[in-house]
Amino acid sequence: MGRKLGSEIAAAALTLLGACAAEADNRLDVILSTVQQAQENLNACIVDTYNDPQFEPLGSHMPMNMRGVTMDQLRDERLATDDEITMLKLYEESVRVCRKSYLDELRPVAPTVAALSESTYSRNHAYLADLMDKKLSWGGYISGVVGNYRKLSPKVAEELQRIRNGLSQAQ
Repeated sequence: MGRKLGSEIAAAALTLLGACAAEADNRLDVILSTVQQAQENLNACIVDTYNDPQFEPLGSHMPMNMRGVTMDQLRDERLATDDEITMLKLYEESVRVCRKSYLDELRPVAPTVAALSESTYSRNHAYLADLMDKKLSWGGYISGVVGNYRKLSPKVAEELQRIRNGLSQAQ
């Protein structure tokens, strides 16, 4: 009788541990899929905005994706013209909506990743303000934004790993 009860307890414990592991795995899957889906939605929104014909003149100064930046764009010492500044304000209003949706998708499941992204957006906005105030060239603006995104990527990867480790330890 004692041996049977012991094996039943062990089986119940294994079942419980398996359920905890499955729950942690499910939570991780939800987090990772949400981050991926939010990123895809953000990219699609930005592509739509970038491809809007009214913003076409900005394309010579800034790439749609900062990974596609050219050396000419990085070296561009020209200041934004008044017409470009007007376009930038409209562009930024549209892209701000994209970023807000992205952050809103992330906050419930990965609030720390959302906070990291929001902080980067804030730093990028400071560069944009300097560009629009003609304190910074196009190349200076692009260099600053590219640098911020290069810093963000490993931070997000590290945070996702921390979340993964925390869920694994919870198992």
